[in-house]
Amino acid sequence: MEVVVHRDRFGPTIHETGTTAEPGDELALPPAAFLTRYAHVIAVGDPGPGRGRPPGARAPVELRADVLPG
Repeated sequence: MEVVVHRDRFGPTIHETGTTAEPGDELALPPAAFLTRYAHVIAVGDPGPGRGRPPGARAPVELRADVLPG
């Protein structure tokens, strides 16, 4: 697993990003884990008309992972 933060994709309302998982960590889905986060993004302010990410815009944080055999 790898978390990639794309700072070049930040809009004017992105205040902070952070990763909470390290390369090689295993993330479990419920019910095995109550809540597993790999990153966070905090946005502040008013993005203006239309609100939110415009269609076609790419996410500022990307999770790259391999599915483990179960």
